[in-house]
This record gives sequence, C-alpha cells and structure tokens, in this order.
Amino acid sequence: MSCGGCPACLAGRQNVCPNWRLFGMDRLHGTYAERIAVPAGQLHPLSESLPEEEAILVEPMAVVLHAFRISLAETPSTVAILGAGPIGILSLVLAKLRGVPRVCVVDVNAARLETARRLGADLVVNGGQADAVGEVRAWTGGTGAECVVEAVGHAATRRAAVAATAKGGRLVFLGLAENESALPWIEMTRNEQAVFTAFAYTPRDFHASVALVESRRFDLKPWTETLPLEDGQRGFLKIAHDPGPTLKLLLRVGGPLPVA
Repeated sequence: MSCGGCPACLAGRQNVCPNWRLFGMDRLHGTYAERIAVPAGQLHPLSESLPEEEAILVEPMAVVLHAFRISLAETPSTVAILGAGPIGILSLVLAKLRGVPRVCVVDVNAARLETARRLGADLVVNGGQADAVGEVRAWTGGTGAECVVEAVGHAATRRAAVAATAKGGRLVFLGLAENESALPWIEMTRNEQAVFTAFAYTPRDFHASVALVESRRFDLKPWTETLPLEDGQRGFLKIAHDPGPTLKLLLRVGGPLPVA
C-alpha cells in the first residue's frame, strides 16, 4: 500500500513510494485474521471460475511481470534463471510466453528442476552436482546468456549470475536472501553488463498479472499444496527447509466466512 501522493506514486512507481507498506508487515497487522479492512483500491476482482490454487499465483507473477517490464525491452534469445522457487519458475513461464527461444534453469532442488523441465526449460542444471556457470556457458556456445535472472539472493549465486552473463547482457537481481555481496565491478563494466534490480510491483503490474493468470495459458496447480490452517507451522517449516516440488502453499480455514 502506497501513499498515492508522492512523486514516485504520481509517476506510476508506487512500489518505491517512501511510505510503502505491506499487509502483515511494516506495522500493518492482519493477513491471518478472519477479516481485514483494506482500501478499496487494493482490491482486484477475480472471476468465479478461477480456482484459489491458481489465484494465489497472481502476486508472485506480478513481481516477475514488473521485473521483465523494466529490464527487458527486447526479447533475448537466451535466458538463464538461477533459482527454481516460485519467482524462478514463474520467470521461466513468462519467458516462454514472451517467446524466448531457449531458457535454462539452475537450482539444487532436483524436484523443482523436474518441475522446470516439465514447464518447458530447455536445460536444467543441478548447481550442487555440476559447475552451473560452466554448464550455462557451454549451452550458449561459450558466450554466456543474454539475460540472467538471479532469484536466490545469496552472494555466491549473484557472482555466478555475473559469470554466466554474456558481454553486453543483462542481469536481473530479484533474490533478497543477503543484503551485501561483492561483485567484480571492473569486469562487469568492461563487459558492459546492464544491472537491473526489481522490487515488488505496481498496480499496473498486478492488474496485468490478474489478466495473465485468468487467461489460463499455463497451469501450476500441480505444484500448489493446500493445508488446513492448523497445520500452518508445519507448512512454513516445509517451505523453508524441504519444499520438494511445492511452489506455493495455501492455508485453508474450515469454510467460507459469512458476508456481513
């Protein structure tokens, strides 16, 4: 939720509003309450035919749509994605929908790499068993990928992203695991690698995500797991430590709440 009146908001960049706040964090309680009051402008209607297991993908897809919108004016011929969590997998899905001919996905989770393969990845690399940078460079004929999406956020994967990017290529940093990372800035400058960071999304991106998810051009329901709310702690531990192929976790309360 942004203020709506600052220069960033008026320029359509509500995600970098200095007063930007997130429900459930940043002094805005809720999101696990039975009811929560929000400004009407925060609400986006969904069609009755859209299952909840798909609707919950709107928010992470908005993150990816925003990142691609600000970083990829033209469609690259090769994209390498480091990280096969929800953001990485949705980056794969969006790259394929945008017509990227060849997409590679790197992760250390074999189950999620299999998900990436089933969703159309042209190459999957287990970074725990192989030299990920070497594999990406070999896959691109030694040049490196034209665009690399880093969706992990560790220093090691950020450095790997740089090393896997072609001269003149684009780096899109989305991962938020660590705050500080040393990168080879002289090499990056001499290779003229463009660096992009992207945070969250704007209402424009969220609206576009609703339309895309409702178009049903992809199906990620098999990788959404539903648990009762009382099993929430077990669900959080699963996602944090051993997610397997699960990309999104849906916690469900007993039945629908009455409408006042």
